[in-house]
Amino acid sequence: ISSVVAAVTGQILMGDRFLFDKLNYKLNDPKELLFYLLIGVVAAVVRQLWMKTTLFLRKTCRHVLKSHRLSLIMISFLIVGGMSQIDPSVLGGGHSSLEMQLFSKILDWKVLGLLFFFKFFATAICYSAGPSGGLFMPTLLIGATLGSFVGTVCHGLFPGIMTGAIGAYALVGMGAYFATVIRAPFTSILIVFELTRDYNIILPVMIANVVAYILS
Repeated sequence: ISSVVAAVTGQILMGDRFLFDKLNYKLNDPKELLFYLLIGVVAAVVRQLWMKTTLFLRKTCRHVLKSHRLSLIMISFLIVGGMSQIDPSVLGGGHSSLEMQLFSKILDWKVLGLLFFFKFFATAICYSAGPSGGLFMPTLLIGATLGSFVGTVCHGLFPGIMTGAIGAYALVGMGAYFATVIRAPFTSILIVFELTRDYNIILPVMIANVVAYILS
């Protein structure tokens, strides 16, 4: 009931608009679905690495610093602060970086790789140390960066097959990683559809989500 009330109220106040209506997703070659399947495989692997990294850091910090919780939090602040001097987008939830990727404005695989690396470890460090503000937005950003990275690499290797926008890969990566971390594949599919209202993107999202969820 509250979801329906929120949706109706939103439409009354802001109109029947959706957030990402300019992705222009088109599947020109069915072989491109293999790239989306690859996103699901990579998302499952990255999820395992993130979980193991987080648990290892938590166990190590508790063993070394014992009950010095404030020291642990301050160390995590210093590490993340150092990362932000190289790439400021590692701070916060990453709304601007997420939108830039979904609108295909970050196309350099080196920039994407650096952002992924920093956000991966910053989230793991903060979550294991205690000052984490949540996992929802960081999970979406890591997934989108992962999808964008796979998309840019595939576009460079197979330009004749990979003709879709990089933003579509970011969107699929976002959904797949969310499904494997939060363990909610159908919720992820619905979120992507709500953001785009594009039925064509559902097939790649379903393929990536199911593969990521089963493998994880």
